[in-house]
Amino acid sequence: MKKVFPLILAALLLFGCAEQKSTSAQELQDSVQTYNRLLSEGYRSLNMTPLARIATPQRTTKAYHHMAALGEGRIRMDTLLDEITFLGSKILADNQNKAEIRTREQWTCNFYNIDTNEKVSDNIITYENVYHLVLEAGRWLVDDISIRKWSETNKKGGLSFFERPADQPKGKAPVKSK
Repeated sequence: MKKVFPLILAALLLFGCAEQKSTSAQELQDSVQTYNRLLSEGYRSLNMTPLARIATPQRTTKAYHHMAALGEGRIRMDTLLDEITFLGSKILADNQNKAEIRTREQWTCNFYNIDTNEKVSDNIITYENVYHLVLEAGRWLVDDISIRKWSETNKKGGLSFFERPADQPKGKAPVKSK
């Protein structure tokens, strides 16, 4: 017993107290980048199914509903993330499986008539967002997005479609910049 106890203690110290892998800011940024790339591809192809690889079912459903609403209006959106700046990220202190990452983004959004493929609007949109991520099965997934500020410039036409679906904080309207 005297020889077994030190082995058990050593095993507990080695395996039981092993430090959990910490999340880097880069991992969170990669999740946001992948989400935005798949979102953009989803709007372009009219297929949000691949978004489920990087977003929760609720988030994927919001994007699908927005895409479907555009489709009902016979509009297809083609988006391009021109620039993204990561302003900060944090793992939430009260829940290590949740994180937030703040961004400033500029998007070019072109809108096309589905029937004629004619461009009907061309917009530049700037956002300040907070992405809410959750850790599921070892991967960071986008769970929700809060728009803090946004501004839009219509280069052609007057459509204003890229106000992201249900991304406003509950009880607050996002601030639209002039």
